[in-house]
Amino acid sequence: MENINYKIYKLLDPESSMIRYIGLTFNSLKHRLQSHCSERGRSHKISWIKSLQNKNLRPIIEEVESGIASYELACEREIFWISKHFEDGHSLTNANTGGNKNKKMNTEVRIKMSISRKKWLSENKVEITEQTRQKISEGAKKRFEDPTEKERLRISNKKYEDSKTEKQKLEDILKQDCKGVCQFDKNLNLLNEFPSVRDAERKTGIHRSNITKCCKLKVKSAGGFIWKFKHNI
Repeated sequence: MENINYKIYKLLDPESSMIRYIGLTFNSLKHRLQSHCSERGRSHKISWIKSLQNKNLRPIIEEVESGIASYELACEREIFWISKHFEDGHSLTNANTGGNKNKKMNTEVRIKMSISRKKWLSENKVEITEQTRQKISEGAKKRFEDPTEKERLRISNKKYEDSKTEKQKLEDILKQDCKGVCQFDKNLNLLNEFPSVRDAERKTGIHRSNITKCCKLKVKSAGGFIWKFKHNI
């Protein structure tokens, strides 16, 4: 298996030299910057980069930390650096605390992120309307319908999965298995409850991957039924 080394990087504003974004990657910094500059959609970070591009400028990318051997450790380091930069008063455009999306956001960091975002919106006189939010949502959906983007994500996810240890892979399976699921008919009448996706597959004959996709709203139904994770009901 190919060894993957991760790095933490920062994006700086070329006009003010302010640090505006912290991220992690296993690609070269040049490649990662190109990805940021070609991103579509609407977000705090994308709006900032587009405002620079309108002036024929682009962010400056610099390495913060390198030689990180595992994705799990890289996530921890990304969370640390984002938290540290917020605490140091940097107006970051990060939409979350970084790392694994299942990690809970520190309340203090959440508040600082909210204050920083509101300050930026106020200073730049940006008003996010319901219509704008809808456009952001539609833009994100279009992005993931793009075959090129799908392939890029597939390769990225493959590298991420390959970098996991056997222990991490087992933990992922156990986490997935412990999620209770509910089975509904098309009129959303509750039919059955199962302690895990695997148990639902065993008793209904419907493949667990299809049940999971339905629970995650990626498909409308699986095996002719609607499925939901218990904790989402």
